[in-house]
Amino acid sequence: MTAMDTGLAQIITSSVALAQTWPGASDQVMMLIHVLRMAAPSLVEVFQLGLVTMIIPLPERISSEITLKFGSVVMTANAKGQEGESILQPHLQPAAVWRLEITDLVAGGRSGLGLRMVG
Repeated sequence: MTAMDTGLAQIITSSVALAQTWPGASDQVMMLIHVLRMAAPSLVEVFQLGLVTMIIPLPERISSEITLKFGSVVMTANAKGQEGESILQPHLQPAAVWRLEITDLVAGGRSGLGLRMVG
């Protein structure tokens, strides 16, 4: 799992930064990240646990974007396969999704895009 935004990438790797960024939802953010990192080899295992749900896009939207929800946390990511290739319509083939390239993470109504770690 990687993040396209540099600041977001720094924040998701630090529990202190998560708590500062999302004080009321940092536990949920940490749990979502942990569950996604533990999923092997694909997203199928995440959905089998029943903790994370996928928000299904409009039928006419064909892209590699996937949106996942855990509690009040919503993660948007580009779905990638085993070799790093984009997986189109990942909601139809979660077993093909081996990696996520996070494009945004929203918790408590606050997006992680453009944020920077302090200190």
